[in-house]
Amino acid sequence: MSRRAGRIAFGRYAWELTNIGRRSFYLVDAGTEVELQPAGQGRESLPVLHDDAWIRVPCEGADIAVVLEIPTTERPDLRADLAGSESATTDLESPMTLTDNELLSVLAIYENYLQLPPAYRREPNSFRAAAHRLRVEEGKVKADLRRAQEKVARAGGPGGGGSRYRDALIEWLMSRGVVRRRDRERLDLSDNSGDRSRG
Repeated sequence: MSRRAGRIAFGRYAWELTNIGRRSFYLVDAGTEVELQPAGQGRESLPVLHDDAWIRVPCEGADIAVVLEIPTTERPDLRADLAGSESATTDLESPMTLTDNELLSVLAIYENYLQLPPAYRREPNSFRAAAHRLRVEEGKVKADLRRAQEKVARAGGPGGGGSRYRDALIEWLMSRGVVRRRDRERLDLSDNSGDRSRG
């Protein structure tokens, strides 16, 4: 990136990322990915409402990741009244947590979402691949994910099935801070632990 492409500044309700260049790039925020197009061609700015947000800039050969590190004290409270903002997020659902096993299984399935380019991809791993990654039985990963899905539904999160639900699940977990991009490091620790049972 040899020229200025974007600007981040505090708007009325939140930090906002604005496209001020001549090329498109993407804001990846809480599992969602939204394109910011050059001025006059579409959506030019977006609020940054969650931790672990980053920018994906498509380039020849490999994409570039620009990580946004805004201190939590300088972020808006998602539970605050943001009436009047089209992008307002109100966090009124019940809080929830995952057990270590449930979190590891979710991380193994959605590992591609949590990485930066060039490893970043929106396709989840299969149950078989996740089980192989964790060195456990495939049924264990399925059971962990099913329990996580039940907790999400009880906390007011998405329910259902199919690819749309698959994406909505990880987006909901990331937007509530239940799963964070840096949690992926736990998979590497699991690799080194030698514990194959996770019982």
